[in-house]
Amino acid sequence: MNRTLSTLLLVGAVSAVAGCASRDASLTAGVEDPCATVQGLITEYPEGFPSYRGKATNVRNITTYRAKEDLVAGHCEIWQWGSGDTAYSCSATAPSIDIARDRYLKSVNYLMQCLGPDWSNVEMTRDRDGEADGQLTRFTSDEHPGLSVSAHLIDEKRGPTRRYTNYLYLGTASQDPGTSE
Repeated sequence: MNRTLSTLLLVGAVSAVAGCASRDASLTAGVEDPCATVQGLITEYPEGFPSYRGKATNVRNITTYRAKEDLVAGHCEIWQWGSGDTAYSCSATAPSIDIARDRYLKSVNYLMQCLGPDWSNVEMTRDRDGEADGQLTRFTSDEHPGLSVSAHLIDEKRGPTRRYTNYLYLGTASQDPGTSE
């Protein structure tokens, strides 16, 4: 896949998922070769993504690092829990369900292409406190036990308003948001 097409797919896909909230429909890739970054993150997952960590912020039992490489420009972080679990996560709020759904589907398709045939995936309903709040596709590989790569579409009703958010998650399976393990 050429770099331009790869970047366009990732922006659509990963913009479905970035670290800080954004109501802007257009997001940009923060790296030239998103698939290479995904592969690098997978390689560094067992050590907690050391070369991807930027400035740290500590709050109770969680340390949050600014990502040195953002799959979605300005929207990605690395989380490390007191238990030692780590995750690279990007998130972005979408202005409508249509944009959020499009980002989600593009993210899933992109991840399928980037991860390749050694990864299996399952689509499931997200769950928050026993209630459905969207959908996710989780990718796993026997070659990377305990690692989850997932794309999320969250349709959250808060009082009279709705909020649509996309996440891209790469990290400890038990910490994957919206799932229980």
